[in-house]
Amino acid sequence: MTPTLLRMFSYLPATGIAEEHRDLGLLTLCVGTGKGLEVWEGPEDNGRWIPAQGPCILAGRTLRYLSNGKIPAAMHRVVGNPDGRTSIVFALRPSTRGQVQLGPFGGWGYLQGWEIWDFIKDGVRNINATKDIQEMQREEQRRRAEKEKKIGG
Repeated sequence: MTPTLLRMFSYLPATGIAEEHRDLGLLTLCVGTGKGLEVWEGPEDNGRWIPAQGPCILAGRTLRYLSNGKIPAAMHRVVGNPDGRTSIVFALRPSTRGQVQLGPFGGWGYLQGWEIWDFIKDGVRNINATKDIQEMQREEQRRRAEKEKKIGG
């Protein structure tokens, strides 16, 4: 499976938002109309939100993982605006098949693609899902964590 995706988001005027998050993949290209996309600039504990200007390329959690933290995953969000916003998002994600050579990223050896994906997506919920689906995802995460405690303990 290759989890790369192309999606279109339509944010309603004033109320259309996406809470702050970091994308899972390697890179995300976001092209949109209207204001509202903001990116975090500066250290996590002492930065500020700035409006994105034009198309944006955002580093994701997988790239952060592969670079051993040298390339930070971009924190971003969508805030409401009176005109709404439409975004076309291309999220480049690694294939879950085959191996990834870690040498080009400063590591050594290989990892299976699915191992990276499992590590990166663990504990992440879909911020674009309805609240009911988000709660179901959280409950599933709690069940898995509890099961792992029993097996490991």
